[in-house]
Amino acid sequence: MKERIIYIVIVGLFVFLNSAVSFAQTAQKKYKYVPMSAPNRITVMLLDYPLHPQTTHPEKWVGYYVYRAEQGSTNFKRMTNEPVSAQKDALSMAQKMGSKAINRIMRNLKVKNYDAVFKRVLAGDSSLVIPAMFNLFVAEAFGLCWHDTKTEKGKTYLYYVTKVKADGTESLTAPPTNIEPVTAGVPQLPLTKINYIKAELVGTQIYVTYQKDDKGRIRNVYRSEDSLGTYTQINDLPLMSNSDPNEKYDVFPDSLVKPNSSYFYVVATEDVVGNALYSDTVSVKTKNFRTPPTPTILRTESTTEGLQLDWEIVDNASIVGYRLLRRDATANTPSLQDDKDNLYNEVSTVMIAPSDTTYIDATATSGMPYFYKIVSIDKYGTRSPTSIPFPARYFNKRAPVSPSNVRATPLMRAIKIVWSPNKEKDVSGYQVYRAYRDNENRELVSEYLSPLDTVFVDSSKTLSKKISFAYYIKALNQSENESPFSKPVFASPLEEKIKPQPMNSLSGTHNPFTGNELKWSEAYDIETAGVRIYRKMDATPDTSAWKVIYEESITRGKFTYLDTLIKPDEFYLYKMAAMSEDSLESDFSEILRLGATPSSIQAPQEVEIDVTERGLKVSWTPVIAGGLAKFAIYRRTNKESSKKIAEVSAGMYSYEDAIKEKGTYYYTIVPLHKSGKEGDASQEVSYQIKSF
Repeated sequence: MKERIIYIVIVGLFVFLNSAVSFAQTAQKKYKYVPMSAPNRITVMLLDYPLHPQTTHPEKWVGYYVYRAEQGSTNFKRMTNEPVSAQKDALSMAQKMGSKAINRIMRNLKVKNYDAVFKRVLAGDSSLVIPAMFNLFVAEAFGLCWHDTKTEKGKTYLYYVTKVKADGTESLTAPPTNIEPVTAGVPQLPLTKINYIKAELVGTQIYVTYQKDDKGRIRNVYRSEDSLGTYTQINDLPLMSNSDPNEKYDVFPDSLVKPNSSYFYVVATEDVVGNALYSDTVSVKTKNFRTPPTPTILRTESTTEGLQLDWEIVDNASIVGYRLLRRDATANTPSLQDDKDNLYNEVSTVMIAPSDTTYIDATATSGMPYFYKIVSIDKYGTRSPTSIPFPARYFNKRAPVSPSNVRATPLMRAIKIVWSPNKEKDVSGYQVYRAYRDNENRELVSEYLSPLDTVFVDSSKTLSKKISFAYYIKALNQSENESPFSKPVFASPLEEKIKPQPMNSLSGTHNPFTGNELKWSEAYDIETAGVRIYRKMDATPDTSAWKVIYEESITRGKFTYLDTLIKPDEFYLYKMAAMSEDSLESDFSEILRLGATPSSIQAPQEVEIDVTERGLKVSWTPVIAGGLAKFAIYRRTNKESSKKIAEVSAGMYSYEDAIKEKGTYYYTIVPLHKSGKEGDASQEVSYQIKSF
């Protein structure tokens, strides 16, 4: 009987899981959503993948919108004011679905905490749809269902669903064709009542036998200790009928029964949204069966392999083994208040031998508080009462090994570091360190990374392609032990060639004795590594005449250049460009024009006056100077102030002044540059005419 029941339970569970996966995958592929009529509402199951405002999925959808129309109408109305999405954080998600559900999902995903489950939600892991299809609390936690409570029984509705992004973009702009209608109050999957049910006491367990269902519908077993009392579901997972064609009935064993007690059972055919059809009630009374003695846990000890528990041996020939139970602390530290056996899970996957008094819990998480209980089991399968809860906490004293397979990849202005995850079960995270080349001055550059994060991108502004940076990884465990540094890997960032910003602060002055002095302001553009100055003569229209006259890296605090290679009689145009390290030029500054005003021409020497028949002749020695164009002759008398009376060309060195009146005449000779500027004046000379 016992072997047959185990076979039926295993086969039924296998059929259930395969049917569940097949149904969800088929519905997911065909519809992406399934509206289902439930008591007092219609629930829309969302079968694509979990969405969240902080999604890391590449498609960047943040939630679902649900639209509804009555049958025969094309006027679809959006029913959801805000996008339907997963719970806001990991704790809210775990609390929504309950401890049993989150623990089961953590075991199936092989992760140690619900933060890791929440990361799967943010990543849009479509495998999370499967558990959501068979537990509404899980579906609500993952944001994979929406309840329409504004329905009328017997009325038919049409639904369709779109995904939505943060900016309001939706995956559909119009309703799809061939929408399946759903009628409020009419289940999508027909339910049939179970016509045969029987409860039988075998040893210390009650076996509930009921009619087999070949349609793959869900069954749940409910129990009460009072025929008029509250019935509680006693199976953890939904039950599916076994696939053995020779079996007409399914069997569910209830081992959590007490002696000398009456139990009442019903079996329900259900669907995920709460529609149910119940069988007739059957009852059975247990006997005063003897239970095996209860073991006592003596001590616990942290070892390198896990948390070791020791207990005293039970002296009873009928004992065939032990089962060790543990209460997990998934959110808060456990309390002995309201301590119940159903809060505990079995630690050992197989029964512990009756001669053993020690067990090492290798799955204990370092630093996490636990309560343990132990039961003995006799040859009839009867369990002893559980022992008094024994508090324990595991502390791992062994440091994790150094991370391996560390690789560094250059990125544009960044470096990506990748490594293989450590295999230790209590690794709590990683840290990334950086050094300039391979030296001892290692700097922590990452935050505390989770055990699932084995990629880090260093985008620090201090990175430079001129330096080969060394990177090291440390692993940490939940006892705050640190691994040695990994072997270093080296990389330099890539840097794109970016044109610097133009320098529009060019100004300058002309000094006739030193040259043209150019000035500019300090460049604050990070791309600017130097400057380049171009010059050409103003009188030259050819744009190819621009030549580089200055090129140098930026020196902080010095922003001037003196152009001494100029002609004294020319004007020059200047423009400036900023340079990057790759000699990439910015746009040019505004053009600056500076006049190369010549230096003063020396004064004529040895000025003399001679009397001629017409008047007075003024002469002077030749003057040699660049740009000399003319000489201006200035004259004054005792009655008139000095004024220019004549100009002669640069090749002449005398001037005859026709005098008509007697008196004293004063003369000064001034050289003129071709630009019009006067040079230095000669010494004044005079002559007195007394008569004609």
